[in-house]
Amino acid sequence: MNEVNFITNKKNELIKPLIFLWFVLVVSLGLFLFNWRLDYTNSQLDQKISERESDIKILEADPKIQVYSLVEANKSTIVGLEKRSMITKYINHIKSISKKYDVNFEWFTISNWDINTVSLVSSTDKWLAYAKTRDFIKNYRLDDKALFNLEFVSSIEGGDSMKIPLIFKLK
Repeated sequence: MNEVNFITNKKNELIKPLIFLWFVLVVSLGLFLFNWRLDYTNSQLDQKISERESDIKILEADPKIQVYSLVEANKSTIVGLEKRSMITKYINHIKSISKKYDVNFEWFTISNWDINTVSLVSSTDKWLAYAKTRDFIKNYRLDDKALFNLEFVSSIEGGDSMKIPLIFKLK
């Protein structure tokens, strides 16, 4: 097996190429076995996924689940409609605002769930109309229990009694 190269007069050794060949074979076998194991694991996972997908299809066919998914998908719309259906609560809230801040509301309209109204504030022995108006606007906006957001007040008419057009929006 050892041959002598006539140009360099050195012996060619075959042991290093054989070691390298065995190394390549062992690494290739290891990679082949690793790939085979990954394929086996992958096929098991694919089988479990297909089982879960069939379970999901069975559950989706159940009418109770269909109703629940519809309710969950439309939850924000349902909550919004529920809020808007409490008109008597909003009317009572307007009455309580009137008593709490000593403000009279002449009329109101509800349109697109905005409440438009005109408030009349009159001076009394305790407070002047402009001070009551100022306190009402400031304190209502800061009230945590308020059901509405008080929009920007664009105009005020007044003297001893003040007339204020207001727009309340549902929170």
